[in-house]
Amino acid sequence: MKPLTQSMYRSAFVAGLLCMLGVYFVSQEITDRTLSSLREAQVADVEVLRAEIMELTQSIGKGTITDFATTLLPDCSISERTVFDNRLTKLDSGLTKQELQELDTLFARCAPTTAVARAAAVYQLEQKISVLEMLYQQMQLVTPHTYTLNTLNELLEVEYTIVKKSFEVVALQKEIINALLLGMTVEEVRANELRERGVALRTELITLTTKANELRTAITW
Repeated sequence: MKPLTQSMYRSAFVAGLLCMLGVYFVSQEITDRTLSSLREAQVADVEVLRAEIMELTQSIGKGTITDFATTLLPDCSISERTVFDNRLTKLDSGLTKQELQELDTLFARCAPTTAVARAAAVYQLEQKISVLEMLYQQMQLVTPHTYTLNTLNELLEVEYTIVKKSFEVVALQKEIINALLLGMTVEEVRANELRERGVALRTELITLTTKANELRTAITW
């Protein structure tokens, strides 16, 4: 058996080096393809979620009741809603004892619906924003980039305040109905702090709604 010459050692070394380089470049290509596929999947997921968030923010602004909200608190019937709204709009101008009792009977089923619906939709929005934030964090591991959710988070905070104020309005309406059922006149209610609280709440809601609408139009990706 012939001993290995220096030339043969050199050839073996070069062959081994080329083999390792070949394995490295093949592995690198596979990694690049995997990362590219991962980026594409992440971008697709983000685009879908962004569209869902935009649709939901618009639905909240329009007061649309989502399917999720109806499972929490089904609305009263159309006929009940008609009677309830009619009585409620006339509450400040005066109702008969029977009309007040009708309003009081329908109150639990009809009054909270709008506030509950908005609360449910805002909760959904919060969950979707959390998922989007998680996706952004995952994307940053693959492709370093700065993502911001400041406007969405500010909108979420304003929407939760609107929900809180909306429930306060419902509670105040019930207080006024109870006061009238106990014999207080409309004039006495107008002169009472109940009316002042009602005016203050309406003013706050107008301001908050305006702010929410501005933030909705300011959302950018």
